[in-house]
Amino acid sequence: MPITLQASFKNLVISKYTDWDNIWVHYTKEPYIKINPQAMHRDPAGIYLFPNKFETAPLWQSYPYKFIVEVPKNLKVLDFSLLSREDMLELARNVCSKEIGEEYTNLILKGDHFLSNGWEIMWMQYLGRSGEFNKKFRDLGYDAIFDDTRTIHSSEIQLLLLNPRKVKVIEMIKKTDSGYNDVLLVMDYVEELCENYGKVTVKKPKKKTKYGEEKLEGSILVEQGDKYVDLGIAAEYYPGSKAKEAPPIAIHVTKKYSHPDIGMGAGATFNRSKRSFSEIEKDITWLLNKVFR
Repeated sequence: MPITLQASFKNLVISKYTDWDNIWVHYTKEPYIKINPQAMHRDPAGIYLFPNKFETAPLWQSYPYKFIVEVPKNLKVLDFSLLSREDMLELARNVCSKEIGEEYTNLILKGDHFLSNGWEIMWMQYLGRSGEFNKKFRDLGYDAIFDDTRTIHSSEIQLLLLNPRKVKVIEMIKKTDSGYNDVLLVMDYVEELCENYGKVTVKKPKKKTKYGEEKLEGSILVEQGDKYVDLGIAAEYYPGSKAKEAPPIAIHVTKKYSHPDIGMGAGATFNRSKRSFSEIEKDITWLLNKVFR
């Protein structure tokens, strides 16, 4: 590699990612951290880490194992947010195994989304070869790629660790709870909301099987004369997850029946990660007012 090009790439090694400190989180379905070089996705093979204080998507919250890890402070990191158009074009030319055509060159140098365009031309050439994609970056001297520009993923901030030897496990957390305590917590909150509207009858949560799926669910019945609302409060799993394999990601409050019938479904969700009752307060109060007032 020419000396001038080596100097250019050295300028790309930055430490901005350490604004999040060097403690990170990794979610997995297995009780270990490992790179899968055969992974059939468009990004480089690697260990995908999230800042410890970053709120991840519900999918990751549904995984049964959460690892708290530490990475070295001198980790050699490529930070997308610091790349100029010329930097991205130079990077793409050295990662790609084939010459970049004029169309993509113009998109990177003149287009509105030059980071995404540069990343697209790279992963297109390594689709289904994530291990080779990883090696290209490591050959350039990088241990990881940090992206807070939503280039690699449209809604997440992440550190793609290319070198598995650069991670130190601090703690492994196995998330296998049924959500029972949070179901009770939400039921207590909803019960308080309902007390001003009539007689409240609470049925504690029990495991039920519906449509072949096991669910932990309780109920709250609110009655005022001939008017009533019957609410179900249940632990909800990420779609496709099974109760014995992952923890529920939310507690959902659903209107099962009401009189008068309001002609639509109604409900609210308590996100177990965010720990906020604002949606429940707003939407269940609206429902109660709709039926009783």
